Amino acid sequence: MKSLWSLRDYVFAAFMTIGMVASVFVIGPLVPTFFELVAWAPIGGIFLTLGMARLQKRGSVALMIVPLAVLL
Repeated sequence: MKSLWSLRDYVFAAFMTIGMVASVFVIGPLVPTFFELVAWAPIGGIFLTLGMARLQKRGSVALMIVPLAVLL
């Protein structure tokens, strides 16, 4: 049985997850604490959208969000 995901897909999803995490550390010091989520959401959304556009398979959002949730 052939897997739905290839190694390239896993690596790309990992880089998109790393991009979302890195954007938190870049945006965090630049804005006040109460604006942090508002400032980070568009940047995180860009990485999530790029990941969904590139992968275009079922479960692509979960492939990027689950490792992020485990990290947090």
